[in-house]
Amino acid sequence: MASTLLPPPSPTTLQQRNSVRESDDEDADTASQLSISLSSPSRSQRNSTASSDPRQSFASQSSSSVSNRESGNFVVLTPEESGTSSVAKAVEETIATPSLPPPVVASIPQPDFRPVTYPPTPPSRDDAVSISSFASTSSRKARPESLLITPTNDPLVLGVALVDFNHLVGPRIEYSAGDIFEDEEVAKILPFLALPDGAHLSVEDYSYFHLVKPGLNPTTIFGISCNQQIPASELLVKGPDVTRSTVQKAVVVLASKPVFGPMRDKLRVVTTALFHQRDFRDSSILDDFGASLERSLRTQLTESGLYMGTSLRELVHTFRQRTLTLVKALMLQKRIMFFGYPVEKLCTFQYSLVSLLPGLLQTLDDCGSPPLATRAPTLSRPTSLKTSDHKSMMAFMGLPLDIFGKDALFQPYLPLQQLDMIKGTPSWLCGCTNSIITHQSEIDLLVHTDTGTLEFRDPALERSAGLTAADRKWMDDILTDVNENWHEGDTTQTTGMQQFKGSDDYLRTKFEEYISAALSSVKYKDFVNKGENGGVMITGGTGGHPNSVEDFNPLWVSEFRKTNAYEVWERITDPLLFDIVEPRYDILIASAIQYSLVGFMQASLYRETVSGG
Repeated sequence: MASTLLPPPSPTTLQQRNSVRESDDEDADTASQLSISLSSPSRSQRNSTASSDPRQSFASQSSSSVSNRESGNFVVLTPEESGTSSVAKAVEETIATPSLPPPVVASIPQPDFRPVTYPPTPPSRDDAVSISSFASTSSRKARPESLLITPTNDPLVLGVALVDFNHLVGPRIEYSAGDIFEDEEVAKILPFLALPDGAHLSVEDYSYFHLVKPGLNPTTIFGISCNQQIPASELLVKGPDVTRSTVQKAVVVLASKPVFGPMRDKLRVVTTALFHQRDFRDSSILDDFGASLERSLRTQLTESGLYMGTSLRELVHTFRQRTLTLVKALMLQKRIMFFGYPVEKLCTFQYSLVSLLPGLLQTLDDCGSPPLATRAPTLSRPTSLKTSDHKSMMAFMGLPLDIFGKDALFQPYLPLQQLDMIKGTPSWLCGCTNSIITHQSEIDLLVHTDTGTLEFRDPALERSAGLTAADRKWMDDILTDVNENWHEGDTTQTTGMQQFKGSDDYLRTKFEEYISAALSSVKYKDFVNKGENGGVMITGGTGGHPNSVEDFNPLWVSEFRKTNAYEVWERITDPLLFDIVEPRYDILIASAIQYSLVGFMQASLYRETVSGG
């Protein structure tokens, strides 16, 4: 059959076909307000992505240029027709105000490639608004625009407990408040999760772990414990079970959401106060703790609250280029074991890794047990797209990926008593402090947190998750941004006025761009292959390169197609997804230049402020 040459989908045709502009100036003003109606099944019932994002100020400048679809079912809507919320309108109005005079922007050389569809360019805004937007999400102030869920009457704090280490019988629950502890399975395993192996080596440490809430609708419970110890000689009252020189206990909180950061700080205060009493017969402080923590957490159900317990800067600084290898291995749903001490570092590294996958931290309800898979059936292909709305873009991209859905497990701390959970489970991310667990044959990748090294037990994974030359170049730039602002005294914060570049927010944004471009390349490769199989060749033009997957590692793409996460993602995403997010690696390079300009503008603003200008 003779091949027919067709140009690739052009990301500019739709704008010419479906939109009538009165002037070029109007184009610039309305580009961030476009909504697109997609020809798709019924509206998705997705309820798992964050309702907003600290990068939403960037998203409002997403390009409005989208390709002319073969079906011709795209419709550009005005803000009124698309039901733009008051918050979105406020954001769009703010964006319309330029923050720097045109001569300054015009004096910056422009890169020699076509404009990027996504990620969007940094908007021109009021300087005060810009600085606040780039602030780190480690801020303890709850930001209304980042609220994750609508307040409900369901409790966030499910229970509080005190676990004691008895030298004769091992760890045991000494005190508990909450119906959750009436479940036999929870009560049996909780002591071993709260007092990890090697806990006696630290004066204070924290353990993060997951349980499954029993009942007709099982879901994941998120637990955190703070363990401390005190010399037995300092106790005011010694019980008959105190037979050694040290008393070790842990205060535990079980919650329905993984807001570990806000819980950790308050948990430490209460645990310290309890030990300062030197009399563990008085548990009144724990009686009041649950109620006060419930009230506090209801004001912290934000993206900032979730990210407060993570440190991407420390993760990248420790694992360097291997950070991207970990992300790729996680997306392949392999069996990954973190090993090291202290336990808190072990757990936070895993949560930091999870937070690099867009929206995944907000969708962990199924992660506590392999049989849990309630989220995937609720997902469907979105029926509309608003490019200025980050939530809409996430849904269109099929994010977050269903990494911890069917036959998958995430247990930040895995004790020996739960070793059977990983046997026969094809996908998991776990952490341990006991070297016995590291000898299990089920492990594909062993991650040493003390040295920041990776030990591949599966040679095939080492090849499929390996970095390409483009990957290494991209990670080199990331490392430079992190290390330029690295401060050993406070690894979570950037130094100087360039608060965004190199920050946790910046790293999340960069990895979201990488993952989006990689997923778009997968779709574009499918499109090209389908055309070739039908005797149609896609060549030239301004679309993505048919070999763009080479930059992301073809072996990795091939293995990703075999995962449950890919199966769900393929079902809920548009075949021409690459019309919106370009399947090209050079968009990541373009993004780096854009963020450099952001840093330049922030530094300029700072100098003007200091000089009194």
